[in-house]
Amino acid sequence: MQYENSITKIPTSVVLIGFFQIIFLIITIPIIISNINQKPQSVNPNSQPVISIDNLTSYDLGLSDYHMRNIAHTLTEAIEVNAANLDIPNTKAIIRNDTLATQDFSILNFKTLSFIVDIPNLEQSYQVYYNYPIDQDLVTFFSEDTDAPFPDVLHSALCVNEPSQIIYPDFDCRSIYPTDARYQIAQSYINLLEFNDFSTNIDDTNQYQINLKPFPKSAANLDESNISQVKHAISSLGISPDMFTYHIIPRS
Repeated sequence: MQYENSITKIPTSVVLIGFFQIIFLIITIPIIISNINQKPQSVNPNSQPVISIDNLTSYDLGLSDYHMRNIAHTLTEAIEVNAANLDIPNTKAIIRNDTLATQDFSILNFKTLSFIVDIPNLEQSYQVYYNYPIDQDLVTFFSEDTDAPFPDVLHSALCVNEPSQIIYPDFDCRSIYPTDARYQIAQSYINLLEFNDFSTNIDDTNQYQINLKPFPKSAANLDESNISQVKHAISSLGISPDMFTYHIIPRS
């Protein structure tokens, strides 16, 4: 008595197809894994190499490491607009003597900072603007919780624009910031300046006029000396006070 084989015979074509599928997977899987491993990851820009400002730490500014790195990163972004193939480790910036300007807004717990940096090996100069908390443990006026529409230029590195301050005349500086960036910086702070006998504000009809208004309970009569106070405060922002005209509002 003969018995038929209970195992069904698999066609040769099917065996060949399965064999080639296995070979295909063996070849492609390592390639896929390799591509995944080489895929660029999103990186915090503050973790990238930044320009070194050699003498920043020599000034007693109360800057934390976080803010010092932010300043260097802001400068690096400006330099990269103007320098191809930037060699960051070998590029050093130096704060120019007698250009450091600061202004305290103590009631609001922040300080403004401005200075000019020179980069000798690139023959470039920039003016840096920055603000930061005076007391880093307190919430500041510039915290993320405020809705105040302060512009990005408050943290910026701008082209040097005063002819007397340009030491590299062949440097054709380009900037990612608007041409009125310095005006935007000044405008953001004018109403916050603190004086004993008067307040300041931008005129409603002339954006380049600063009004000085005496406090109602102050007996002082405002004069040119008060205008000089305002000009000094604006200079302490790293802004030329000659950008504005000044008007004393008569006591009502």
